[in-house]
Amino acid sequence: MDNAQLLIELLKYSKAGYIEANTTVISKQLGLSQQSVSRKLIELERHRLIKRLVSNRGNKVIIDSEGRKLLAEKYASLKNYFESSRAITKGKVKTGLGEGKYYMSQEGYVKQFIEKLGFKPYPGTLNLDVDAMQTLTFVNSLVPLRINGFDSKERTFGALTAYKVKVNNVDCAVVIPDRTTHDIGTLEIISPHYLREKLNIKDGDQIIVIEE
Repeated sequence: MDNAQLLIELLKYSKAGYIEANTTVISKQLGLSQQSVSRKLIELERHRLIKRLVSNRGNKVIIDSEGRKLLAEKYASLKNYFESSRAITKGKVKTGLGEGKYYMSQEGYVKQFIEKLGFKPYPGTLNLDVDAMQTLTFVNSLVPLRINGFDSKERTFGALTAYKVKVNNVDCAVVIPDRTTHDIGTLEIISPHYLREKLNIKDGDQIIVIEE
């Protein structure tokens, strides 16, 4: 947990101009040991992010000058992000059916992805569990890029539509095949990277997908 995240957590306990920073309560909330929270508070004070007044009731904390500056920077960043005119949707990471690797490796698709999306996709897709109606609205606001179907020696591969997006500032694309085994509550994302490793995410983690 970085300093800004801990400061934001401390603000939850703010009242009457100061923060009652009970390390036992905070440690349970954050899933950290009480000793770890105490060390972090000492670190914040050393960097002039907070001032601490120790009493019988625990730590009383005041956000110091550098802390206010850090929070202001974080607020400005989040305000700009959430007030952006770009379309946004969100979903939770889940394990897919394992078919993405096969399809994303087909040369007939890869050539078109490089030409139309500007990248060669990692052989696989990131699958998100999403709110169907919210995601349909999101997708309908994006620019569609048609990826044509093709024939190989073994079989016919169907067409799909791709939409350029970003996930945590990483170039990606939503892909929606004309024929798919997924319902509309699943969103498939491709990227030049192995996103689970690149973004350090796992099943159940929520991520935000934003219009490029």
